[in-house]
Amino acid sequence: MSAFALLAIAAAGVALLLVAVIKFKIPAFLALLVVSVAVALVAGIPLPDVVKTVTEGMGGTLGSVAILVGLGAMLGKMIEISGGAQALAGKQFHRANLGDVCARRAAAGRLEVDHDEGDLGQWS
Repeated sequence: MSAFALLAIAAAGVALLLVAVIKFKIPAFLALLVVSVAVALVAGIPLPDVVKTVTEGMGGTLGSVAILVGLGAMLGKMIEISGGAQALAGKQFHRANLGDVCARRAAAGRLEVDHDEGDLGQWS
């Protein structure tokens, strides 16, 4: 198969993936998996090799992403436990010169409004 044909198949696969996710609201992972198999079949990869090819290709990418997400979660938890998140938030409030408690709550996105009485609620 020519290079142009393979590029056209890849472009059609990207377009199909976008349509599946945006228009039909198919979950991105599922759409990526289905489109990957379809592109492999259209590109001429034999059916027995399609599963191996898709698994190796997605496995390497997902493995790297999983490592980054896992390390990021651990780092975030360490910062939270050590009080670093609170210190960082306090420093940002100080820099923004937010002296009013209500303004601090709103800036932090933690403002809870009591709809019954119309006054400010407690920290969530």
